[in-house]
Amino acid sequence: MSTPREVGVLRMKEGRFSEAAAALADAVAQDPKDVGAWRLLGGALAALEDTPGAVAAFQHTVALDPNQPKNHYNLALSLQAAGDRSGARQHFTHALALDPGYEQATQRLRELDALPTVPPVRMAPPPPPPTSAPSGGRVPLPPNYAPTNQSYTPPSTLDYGGGYSAASPGYGYGQAQRQQERPMVGTSVAPPVNGTNVLVMGILGLTLTPILSPFAWYHGKRALELLDQNPQADQRQRSNAQAGLVLGVVGTVLLALGAILLWLVWLGGGFR
Repeated sequence: MSTPREVGVLRMKEGRFSEAAAALADAVAQDPKDVGAWRLLGGALAALEDTPGAVAAFQHTVALDPNQPKNHYNLALSLQAAGDRSGARQHFTHALALDPGYEQATQRLRELDALPTVPPVRMAPPPPPPTSAPSGGRVPLPPNYAPTNQSYTPPSTLDYGGGYSAASPGYGYGQAQRQQERPMVGTSVAPPVNGTNVLVMGILGLTLTPILSPFAWYHGKRALELLDQNPQADQRQRSNAQAGLVLGVVGTVLLALGAILLWLVWLGGGFR
């Protein structure tokens, strides 16, 4: 029987983010210290455009593993989507302090610093609601009205810790107002990851062109790093990237052994 986390990962691969969020919420309820499940939950909520919920999930990843750069990077992206530039800058900077070579964090921080500073605008108070129905017979609904037929309601007893629960605003906030799920997240586009190319490169390295094996190794490792750093990326590419990485490692080892064998034969006068 699959665990809630496994179900959540599968639903994310299928693009069924509401079901993924429900399963991953159960996963972190069963094991609140599962950093990976919190990270996936944040990605699912971000895909549902539930920015407060994504922020809360990524805050848990930082609290559980503050020395992991990608946790700060993910939190920074969600804070930026929530309009908190100061918090986003702080966590982008923290990610770079932990990993100075973090290219995505460097790029996002540069883009954030290039954004113009917009002064706060004082909004006029909303008009009071009408005390009687207009001529049409219906009172207009307030702008934040949420219908009761929600497609997904998380269990109200689920407690994420720190006073944040599934029953509070943040987990499903704004979700009821959407009639359909829209893939993808945040204020930026996830980098493309093509695990199929890595797999093909690994196969060719083992069968026809051994020199491709080190490249399959490198690109497979790089693809997995991008998938870990960007939960909103196409996670369906992970299995192909992993397989290509393994084939690349095996092919590189065989290539190195063959080179060593040729060198030993040459030293022994095998070609004389």
